[in-house]
Amino acid sequence: MELQEKVLNALNASVEEAVTTTFSAEHKIVDGDLKDISTTSVICSIGFGGSIDGSVSICLSDDGACRLVSKMIGMDIEEMCPDVLDGSGEALNIIVGGLKRRLAEQGHSFEIGVPTVIQGQKMHVTKPGELMVIRKCLVFEQFEFGITVFFKEHESGEDKKQVTEKAQSNAGDMLSNLIQDENAG
Repeated sequence: MELQEKVLNALNASVEEAVTTTFSAEHKIVDGDLKDISTTSVICSIGFGGSIDGSVSICLSDDGACRLVSKMIGMDIEEMCPDVLDGSGEALNIIVGGLKRRLAEQGHSFEIGVPTVIQGQKMHVTKPGELMVIRKCLVFEQFEFGITVFFKEHESGEDKKQVTEKAQSNAGDMLSNLIQDENAG
């Protein structure tokens, strides 16, 4: 099985597990990105490094982030607050933890960084360099969010510590670029 197919299968299973156990909501997973990126105002990202290097990001509107975290904690949250940003990062952490576990079962191990959460306006995640990419959209009855995975197979000559440090900084660098793009536009 090709690496892209392994990552895709592990991602789909991890998202399904997170949605059924943590978010408890009717949903569907579709190929592609969010339909309307003009509403994206929260992006969470986690970098990873090891036998596979890359990052996983989720993109949500303020309303989508509030609804997602509401589903997680079982109470209504109607306005953006620091708890919603933290909860959005935790939602991604749950998905990436499942991805890590499933890929480890197939012989791929990696370390994950901490979630980086950024809030802004009209943001989107762009593909850095020559990495493979998987884009999915999770569609719920009242909101949706995009999931993007960028990855590559680890190059054997690289030092593992350097790769892990690089992966952990990739998410922050990507989000800093988004802020610069937003401020320029």
